[in-house]
Amino acid sequence: DGQWQELSLPRCSFSLARDFRKSAREAPCGSRPPEPGVVPRREEALILNNLSAAGEEAGMAASLESFMSASGVVQFPCKFDDLPTPCCVVDMDVVERNCRAMTKRATTAGVELRPHVKTHKVPEIAALQIGDKTKGIVASTLAEVRFFAAHGYSDITYSVPISASKLADVQAVQGAEVTVFIDSEEQVDEIERFFAASADKKAFPAFLKLDSGYHRAGIDITNLRTEALTLATRLHTSNAIAFRGVYSHSGHAYDGKTIEINEQECAAARDFADQLIGGGVPVPIVSVGGTPTCATNTKFEGATEIHPGNYVFFDRQQMAVGGCGEEDVACTVLARVVGHYRTSGHMLCDAGSLAMSKDKAPQDNAFGKVLGEGLLLSSVSQEVGKLVGLDGLPPDFEAYPLAPL
Repeated sequence: DGQWQELSLPRCSFSLARDFRKSAREAPCGSRPPEPGVVPRREEALILNNLSAAGEEAGMAASLESFMSASGVVQFPCKFDDLPTPCCVVDMDVVERNCRAMTKRATTAGVELRPHVKTHKVPEIAALQIGDKTKGIVASTLAEVRFFAAHGYSDITYSVPISASKLADVQAVQGAEVTVFIDSEEQVDEIERFFAASADKKAFPAFLKLDSGYHRAGIDITNLRTEALTLATRLHTSNAIAFRGVYSHSGHAYDGKTIEINEQECAAARDFADQLIGGGVPVPIVSVGGTPTCATNTKFEGATEIHPGNYVFFDRQQMAVGGCGEEDVACTVLARVVGHYRTSGHMLCDAGSLAMSKDKAPQDNAFGKVLGEGLLLSSVSQEVGKLVGLDGLPPDFEAYPLAPL
């Protein structure tokens, strides 16, 4: 019977909820808050509705107060039954614990932490990850880069290989040094042409993106070793580029073998960096990792920093590779049963692919598991999902009436 606060805001608008949490520390558990917006400490969480990317830019540009007045807020205090669904629920106690744990892991290993912020897109959570806003973060879109720069984060890596069409946008970011990814000679050509024509003669900070086994992006340092060394040397000597080091992402560790992949990635990145250093090219930063490897390893031999991101919330896929337990998953989705279909043996809930994910968890090949219940989300359409029993048999329809959570 706890009371909750729900905000119909883009995921970037978080400040007000943090203010609620500060006041909540003095509120008795389960009691009515002394002031509107106070959430009992026992139920301390942020609940966000309407987490679509649409409108995110508008929310970034507007002040929290003006955006709230325009969008409206669900009446509070309220209970679970009062919440519109699907609804993203974030347990901030778990988020804070996860952030502390990863910071300690990096410190103990003797590496810096350059966390990814795309999972949450919230400045206050980024502050939990790094503490000091001058420390580095990683973003996945230019909208995120601009947003975090506007909130005082001054060292931001844009984690998509740079293209010519985005150079002006990167250069225009105010208040932050934006580091780009380069993995081809063509990108250097484009940067040098843009730099020559630009009145701004500040070089573009850049990482050489390495492919050390994932085979998604980055120059292949195994099969194209000579080309990779030549490209890195060019980044070092170009007047248009400020070479910061090498960056590898162990995305293939999401399939398991996190210990082996971490050792391989660290060794490959370090060996490449040492070869550059031996040839007279300084490599200040050797950045490696991803949440699966960073959450399951305590050493990152040869690396200077790690860049996990998902660990803030964790998920069932991370549970499958041993990175966390169910108690470490901070983000869940509230949904209602909206249909019983006895002849086909499934129920329908109002959480589909937009509310959940396009990825399945490897332990049961499902899009989700109902917390504390014997139900799996077996398939999803855009706005709805099918619920079945753990063994694929029809669920107990009587136990899950229509509409209630």
